[in-house]
Amino acid sequence: MQQNHLLHGHQSLSQTSLDRQLLSQTQTPDNTQANLPKGLTQKTLQAIINKVNDSGERAFSTDEIAEMANISRVSVRKYLKFLADIEVLEESMTYGIGRPVYLYTFNKENMYIVQQYLQ
Repeated sequence: MQQNHLLHGHQSLSQTSLDRQLLSQTQTPDNTQANLPKGLTQKTLQAIINKVNDSGERAFSTDEIAEMANISRVSVRKYLKFLADIEVLEESMTYGIGRPVYLYTFNKENMYIVQQYLQ
């Protein structure tokens, strides 16, 4: 019944969201710690989450978070990509002069997802 409601309650559903909803009961209960991808640490993830939370509703770039957190842009990009993959951030690309810039917005409703990685 829950699966039927999940599929009919949304116009579009990402694979990540679908996997999380349908498989979460067997893979990662809410009260256990999930493992971060290789190369990511809880301490740095928490620092980046704090800066992302400070951004509020406005969109931000990798460079902005890197400067605020005093962490390299390359490292911050890995964490922001991870947060976008688990749908804590929404990612968009802006084109201008030079290289494209990824902009992110914080999806506070999904903050509970990241908590399993910070326990």
